[in-house]
Amino acid sequence: PDGDERINTRSIGIEIINSKDNGPNPSQYAALKQLLMDIKSRHSIQYILGHSDVAPGRKTDPWKFDWTQIREITEK
Repeated sequence: PDGDERINTRSIGIEIINSKDNGPNPSQYAALKQLLMDIKSRHSIQYILGHSDVAPGRKTDPWKFDWTQIREITEK
């Protein structure tokens, strides 16, 4: 969102295995929330983005991702 194209030099990538047909399951969301809280306790998190946000047209994931599941963490 800030226009910096060197995102890999200042980001942490998190892989969630799913498919275009099936989004993450409840256990994956729970694990992601726990991981994000841990990371946030040690680092300042400015944005949480998907591949499609940083490489539109080239990347289409995360598929069927419910961003409301993690909104509470990003707004704290």
